[in-house]
Amino acid sequence: MLYARDDVRIAESVYAITEPLGSLRPGPIIERLDRVRALVAYLYSSPHPTSGDAFMPSQFASLAVVEPANVSTFLVRPEHGTILPPLPEGYVVDDWHQTPGYEGTYNRQPIWLAKGSRLYGGHPDTTLNIAQNLFIDIGRFGSGDRWGRELLLDLLDQPPAPFTERIFTAIDWYNLATGRHDESDRSLLSLAIAFEVLLELPSSEKTDRLADSIALLLGRTSRLREWASQFYTARSQVAHEGRVRDWWFYSVRPAQKGGASHKFGSIMTYGLEIFQLCLTTILTGAKLAVQSGLSERFVANSERYIEIAEKLGKAAEPADAAIASIKSLVDELDRYQFVSSPTPTREVIQALRAAAGVFSRCDIAIGEELAAALKSLQEAPKKDDDAELAALNVLEEQMRSADQVALGPSGKVVAKLIEVGWRKLFMIYYRDHAK
Repeated sequence: MLYARDDVRIAESVYAITEPLGSLRPGPIIERLDRVRALVAYLYSSPHPTSGDAFMPSQFASLAVVEPANVSTFLVRPEHGTILPPLPEGYVVDDWHQTPGYEGTYNRQPIWLAKGSRLYGGHPDTTLNIAQNLFIDIGRFGSGDRWGRELLLDLLDQPPAPFTERIFTAIDWYNLATGRHDESDRSLLSLAIAFEVLLELPSSEKTDRLADSIALLLGRTSRLREWASQFYTARSQVAHEGRVRDWWFYSVRPAQKGGASHKFGSIMTYGLEIFQLCLTTILTGAKLAVQSGLSERFVANSERYIEIAEKLGKAAEPADAAIASIKSLVDELDRYQFVSSPTPTREVIQALRAAAGVFSRCDIAIGEELAAALKSLQEAPKKDDDAELAALNVLEEQMRSADQVALGPSGKVVAKLIEVGWRKLFMIYYRDHAK
């Protein structure tokens, strides 16, 4: 079904076969695939150093997500106002005017296909470069690439978060800027919005803030502020006049009227490259922050105990899944247990009690003494510190002496939580008992 143009059929393509995705009903998987398309468009968009054109306009990256279905023949072979070709061999129609085919989306738009249908690229003059192979190209991307392509691909595996949403929104606007050669004024406006989203520029003083933000990311590059000023002057022209009056980048403007000026390239060409450099720098910094664990070090241990109790107290999923959801919090408590972090006793007890309660529902064969210790904690009066601490003392001993292999993954998480939490509590317990 894939055609480059007219009757020229594409011989080879890159595709994937998946489980049914519900292609007409956008969901997390479809949205993730659409982000793949956005990244492919971005990865092939580097501007040519001479002409300034994108290597491939963003329309060259198209995504079709289809699944088998019986489709209306009126959708795939409309009769009104058309000259239909002969029916392809094997084309069948049932009594309901339906034929075996596919339904889905093509670049976010609904599409229906059947035997004899053709699917053309998103650009009217799609070229098939001899050297281009998506599978090979993606495999070549490495951390040494100055455009940070590997870092971009890593974003696809990250859960939804404000940071990733901002990056992909900026990329979407950037792709609009690289896909409209015949509408360059709109392309510049799209690139300006991409910068504003990427750098989180305020609604006022955007020219100065753009220059300052870029200088912070790329260093005090000579004449960068001049480019930012000229770029935003052009942006204002599009916003208020509908067109750019002058595309030149003036490396040196005349000191007085009639004096000599120096022009070199287009402000748009510089803008595309500067955006890619800024995005790479931001992604590199974000990766370094993640590797150093900077974000989790801003969280107090008391917050972690509260979150564990809340997650397990409201958990509707199976016990094993509920415990798996707190594993990262338990690991963080283990890493930072000796960092000064005053934590109320009640918060620790509630988290440990909730974990023991969920663990008791796991389908794991445990000894009678451990089962009795879990039950004793669940039956201890709530908010009675003495009773709960006494039950936790017994439970901690039983968990520590239990066969760690037999406890399974869930048991190991709970055992670590009780071990770390009890270190916060045992001094209180023995101090009170010493009295």
